Amino acid sequence: MYRYFENKQELLAKIFIKVADALALGIQPLLASSLAPEEKLRRTIQELLRTIGENVALFTVFYSEEADLPPRLRAEVAEVRLRFVANVERILNDGIRQGAFRQIDGKLIAYAIIGMCAWMHKWYTPEEARLEDVTAMFVGLIERGCLAPRGA
Repeated sequence: MYRYFENKQELLAKIFIKVADALALGIQPLLASSLAPEEKLRRTIQELLRTIGENVALFTVFYSEEADLPPRLRAEVAEVRLRFVANVERILNDGIRQGAFRQIDGKLIAYAIIGMCAWMHKWYTPEEARLEDVTAMFVGLIERGCLAPRGA
């Protein structure tokens, strides 16, 4: 292992970055699509929760060790995280401009959504809840908080 990685922090950061990059790349076609902002947000949340739900152990270890990453690796992780936040913020801001979402702070809500979803690693187990049910509840909660009233 140490032939390829300096230490466990580097290995952990690279794994996290690979998973986060796959997530970010996975939603690129969605961002470029002509889907309504509501559907883009819904699918982004579904993809985020699926990725976390299927990699709970990785996210649990990563978040418990993240504070100990050296500055260079912390910066790499932050860059990937910021790209994902920017994509979610773009979906929200597009939806605000189109009248699909209420007048909200896109960046703040993007962080709130990602934080809400990321915390799932603390409590989620497939034995306790089906990932599909958790996803449906999260999507519903977020939609009710973001969607503009009908006719607005």
